[in-house]
Amino acid sequence: STEVQYIGPEDGFDGIEDATLNDILVYPNPANDKLNITLPYSEYRNLEYQIFNAKGMLVMQNNTVNAGEVFSINISELPAGAYIIKFIDNDGVSTKKFIVE
Repeated sequence: STEVQYIGPEDGFDGIEDATLNDILVYPNPANDKLNITLPYSEYRNLEYQIFNAKGMLVMQNNTVNAGEVFSINISELPAGAYIIKFIDNDGVSTKKFIVE
């Protein structure tokens, strides 16, 4: 069976999400080659993301996304399966689950 790693306090995630970060939209879900991200704020800000596979391994990250309201991530190299994307900015941390078909 596949184990999913849950991100906890030791990862800097205390379960208290900032209201704006918590409103990030990740779509389509399931996805194929591109994951679209819609942020709940319109001003540009630095945003880091990390993508973990179902085994908890970091498979993709970007530390310097100067993100506007909408951006896309090329996920065409990711094998089919379940993933967690973790967003980090000055306001806090948020995680979302998505599937690659």
